Amino acid sequence: MAERIPDDVIRIALDKAEGFPFERFAIAFYSSLVGIDFVPLGGIKDGGADARDGTLYEEKGGANTFYQASVEVDTEGKIRRTVDRLREFGRTPNYLYYLTSQTVKYSDRAERELTKELNVSIVIRDGSYIVAHVNDEAAGRDAFDQHLRSYTDFLKRIGSSRLIESSKHVKNPAAFVFLSQELERRSGNQKLVDAVVDALALWALEGTDPDAGILYSSEKVESIIEQSLPGVTGLVKPRLRRRLEAMAAKKYRGGRAIN
Repeated sequence: MAERIPDDVIRIALDKAEGFPFERFAIAFYSSLVGIDFVPLGGIKDGGADARDGTLYEEKGGANTFYQASVEVDTEGKIRRTVDRLREFGRTPNYLYYLTSQTVKYSDRAERELTKELNVSIVIRDGSYIVAHVNDEAAGRDAFDQHLRSYTDFLKRIGSSRLIESSKHVKNPAAFVFLSQELERRSGNQKLVDAVVDALALWALEGTDPDAGILYSSEKVESIIEQSLPGVTGLVKPRLRRRLEAMAAKKYRGGRAIN
């Protein structure tokens, strides 16, 4: 079985993806996932070469079922415009499946409200859905590697370069360098997850000085990590207090202890 693509890597790629590459990925990924062939919809020109508009697809052999993939930030507005465009060209959409690189808050509610408003069954597959299902099939991983992997190439420089590109999910590049150095120094003496959490905690505690009374609570440490590296919150949050207590214990053998 091919190696699983980490969720954070997928999210970073989706955050950076441009219109046409995302569209190609989304159609390849989703068609393989649901086992349906999609064909480009002829007869509708949606603004020429606008990558955010993209191409409309219809299900091969399906009755008035359409698919669209877009990086457009305004998901609900884009869906409304797409349905209007279909009707303008004489189509009668019964279903519209909309794939987006964005994370849509309360997507279930948006689906219900748009379905009622437009009298079309709307299905939204957002960034969170993509992250959850890319690894379901080899074809999904292949689609990611072919169309989106290049957006995460900068991650290969972690540990080998002190210059790491900033993005929505990499707000403090220095933290990644620090983390990679700590993991290398520990040389596998602890379980990987504990080592990662310990290294992040040490990085967040850099500004403290117990002798001067400058101390951070576990909540403060968690906040520093979350603000700079939101992608690792799920890994850190349930383990941080336990790891801080372990690092403060006299018997701690994992590396640099804390006070």
